[in-house]
Amino acid sequence: MGTLRKDAGRRQPGNRMINGIKFFRESGPDGHYDSRFFRGKMETDQRRGALVCLLRDFVALTSDSGVLPILMHGALIGWFWNQSMLPWDADIDLCVPIDDLRRLVGLTGKPVRGRYLWEVNPNYADRSTKNRGPRDCSEPNKIDARFIDPLNGAYIDVTALAETAPGLLATKCPHRYRFDDIYPATLDTFEGIAIHVPRNVRAVLTQEYGPGAMTRTRFNGYWFDPKQRVWRK
Repeated sequence: MGTLRKDAGRRQPGNRMINGIKFFRESGPDGHYDSRFFRGKMETDQRRGALVCLLRDFVALTSDSGVLPILMHGALIGWFWNQSMLPWDADIDLCVPIDDLRRLVGLTGKPVRGRYLWEVNPNYADRSTKNRGPRDCSEPNKIDARFIDPLNGAYIDVTALAETAPGLLATKCPHRYRFDDIYPATLDTFEGIAIHVPRNVRAVLTQEYGPGAMTRTRFNGYWFDPKQRVWRK
């Protein structure tokens, strides 16, 4: 699987936390590569392969630690349509309970499974946010953790779910959910990998994106072929 290069990350400034300054830093034409490891834009299939490998190893890592990641956001839309990544998606989004994230803090900064890098943002414990909504970028530390491939800068975003009121959960983005729409999560598959999805996928996607996320068959230069169950350019 390869090893983490000793000089990896020296080409560009790394992730830092200084008085709440943005911890994770991105690069690339679409801003979806870790800035330390960006070595050029990957083609669609190459990036998809890198992200699927990341997901497979992250699921193995969390399984070893007894942590339950849940597929969310754009990746959950892909799951809804055909249990695969949307071809235009640039990362994979997962959520974990905040108590589970605390259990993984000790792995921060260490090569994982021979290659990957797991980093928890030290700001994760501060659940306050400057964002007024999930598309607001005022909060520099809305991403709580990342699982990163140092060979190309691809990553999986991980955000913590924390209780904000009885029966309600939220991330720092903020995305807000009813506890009963998330748990008990359902075990399914995504890109052939066993992973959990929210208990009520339709409610979660409607709350985040509106019903069009589950009915719109043309988007971003692609159309959904219902016979083959694939998105076509």
